[in-house]
Amino acid sequence: MLETLDAWVDYLQTLHAREIDLSLERVKTVYQRLRPAGVGFKIITVAGTNGKGSTCELLSSIYHAAGYQTGKYTSPHIIKFNERFNINRSDVSNVDLLAVLQRIENVRGDVSLTFFEFGTLAAIELFCDQRVDVAIMEVGLGGRLDAVNILDCDLAVVTSISIDHVDWLGSTIEEIAGEKIAIARTERPCVIAFRDPPLTMLEYCENANIPVSRLGVDYDFSRSGSDWTWRLSDPHSELIKLPLPFAQLGIQLQNASAALTSVNLLQNSLPVPKSAMFSGVDNAHLAARRQIISREPLIIVDVAHNEASIASLVSFVKDLNYSGKAYAICGMLKDKQIKRSFSPLIGIIDEWNLVTIKTDRGADAQLIDSILYELSDNLFSFCFTDARKAYDSVWPKLKKDDVLIVFGSFFVAGDIMSALPISDV
Repeated sequence: MLETLDAWVDYLQTLHAREIDLSLERVKTVYQRLRPAGVGFKIITVAGTNGKGSTCELLSSIYHAAGYQTGKYTSPHIIKFNERFNINRSDVSNVDLLAVLQRIENVRGDVSLTFFEFGTLAAIELFCDQRVDVAIMEVGLGGRLDAVNILDCDLAVVTSISIDHVDWLGSTIEEIAGEKIAIARTERPCVIAFRDPPLTMLEYCENANIPVSRLGVDYDFSRSGSDWTWRLSDPHSELIKLPLPFAQLGIQLQNASAALTSVNLLQNSLPVPKSAMFSGVDNAHLAARRQIISREPLIIVDVAHNEASIASLVSFVKDLNYSGKAYAICGMLKDKQIKRSFSPLIGIIDEWNLVTIKTDRGADAQLIDSILYELSDNLFSFCFTDARKAYDSVWPKLKKDDVLIVFGSFFVAGDIMSALPISDV
């Protein structure tokens, strides 16, 4: 028996030959051994390229504000493995998590599980043990063959979709959309949280008799000053003015309106008063999403790591009030569209500090550097073997009117945030 969580995390990464192996058969076999009668809680499954974590956080905060026992499963973690498993707004304890991991190990027999599959089963067991009322489950990759999809959700949310993980999901928006929409279930609502979804998504829902609520058609949002408004398209529905959610810009309003629409669709089984909607949005928070960890100099951590999320980060940076230089610390996975993603940052970043991600999927800093120089030969860049060394190099250069943007892989965000004192600033 393994006695520490660190030992378990190391062990789980050795159980399967591949880090990613999209298939439901193995994980479903173990799930049925653990829970032959299924689970007793409501399930909201969230898929998408960007915005999944934010939407899950908003849903969890709203249902907790309404008095429900809530479970939230997300990935990856930033600093601690426990972050993936959240019950009633708190990460689970080592003791509870160790007990569940051992239970799964005892039951799985000779069935090989990936790290993510084992974690998904752990989330289900933890939520069953704590008898949550509603579990909010974030898809790890894709949807159709993701381990989370062993559960039949009561409501599905598909956030924004862009080109990502092409080796597993396809190289076109239509292919990727087809993978993600497969989390939805017949005669159970599905919220499509972006405008102009591919026709293939709408045809899938129509053919499977899945009722759809679409942004811009069935619900929408608008912003005015320090408030924003969510509304249903029903002319008899009441406009609800709310405080701005945690990132206060752009895609977070898109995600917040999707979360509120989801809550509205489940009102018959999980009623939520307007006061809980208000306080739930107001109290939502998520680490490493445009998180400001210092004011002078301005230091921002954001796990933007694909074309759409980096474009959103660029818009955010352009609105920042800084007069000095812009420094970047960045590391990426090599399966990302690095060149297309970085293109909008050319001319904004004055100094690039590139980090090697030390996993099989990680991109070498020298590779990222060569891609950057394909975009422009007028760059100032350095390469480092880890994020902390990059930070130690940058810190002495920073003046109080400069900005440091830490972005890319969760690995980089985690290394920086675990090394620095984080406070509300």
